[in-house]
Amino acid sequence: MEGQAGGLEPPGRPAAQQQQQQQQQQQQRQRNRQDASALVPLMQHAEQQQQQQQQQQQQQQQQQQQQRELDGYGLAA
Repeated sequence: MEGQAGGLEPPGRPAAQQQQQQQQQQQQRQRNRQDASALVPLMQHAEQQQQQQQQQQQQQQQQQQQQRELDGYGLAA
């Protein structure tokens, strides 16, 4: 949904989105590897997933903050 504004976006924003997407893809691959491995103890597995979810939430909060700042600059321009 984001990015529909096209050329109106401040230059820093797509880079931040791209970074976020790459991080999410990496986490998804990690999760897939963990899910595929029946040798990983369930307790440890759940713990790792929880940590990943916390990391993802922090990243999303950081990205939202960045976007708010960039939007502010865009309005001021």
